[in-house]
Amino acid sequence: MPANCNNTKRPRRGLVFGSIVFGLVMLTGAAGLVVAETPGDRAAEPTRDRSSSDDLEELRKIAARTRASVTKVTTEIRIDSNPSKGSEHAKLALVAFSDYQCPHCKRYLAETMPSIEKNYIATGKLRYYSCDFPMEAKHSQAFKAAEAARCAAAQGKYWEMHELLFIKQRALHPEFMSAHAGKLGLDGTAFEQCLASNSYAQAVRDDIARAL
Repeated sequence: MPANCNNTKRPRRGLVFGSIVFGLVMLTGAAGLVVAETPGDRAAEPTRDRSSSDDLEELRKIAARTRASVTKVTTEIRIDSNPSKGSEHAKLALVAFSDYQCPHCKRYLAETMPSIEKNYIATGKLRYYSCDFPMEAKHSQAFKAAEAARCAAAQGKYWEMHELLFIKQRALHPEFMSAHAGKLGLDGTAFEQCLASNSYAQAVRDDIARAL
């Protein structure tokens, strides 16, 4: 769930500062950027599948409950070990938390991310950080998919796997991961060992803790 944070220190130090409206942060957990939801998007909501609508409604309820007790939070997020791209000297950082089984995250990647890439990352204005927020209670395959992306990162193919997992959102069961790795030209043995050993499970857990 992307959250814009204005840095008071350079993002290369792994510290992102900013005042975050916590309710919005929670709401964007599965929906990408809040600003990406246009009136046209809202009008199209009735055509979405029930699972997608239920996910968004649950996040809205979480956000509403959170706003009741906390209106504004000043936070510091350590993300120096997370996958990132863009200029290390950018004055603006965007921290995106996502769930690989979330249909809203998939739509964000397809419809909003290209504009962010072109207008902000490519121009050196923004440093983009990717974090994981698998909602295990609803998305049973999202956590392992997040680990798979980290295992691909160990071979220098994080962003390629990140995009592929969203494209192949209906094929996230662990049995499909070897095929995804093969499509990206990864060392299959090393990838499978990484996934089987839960090498990055704690890193994913750490991201979840940051989001909450």
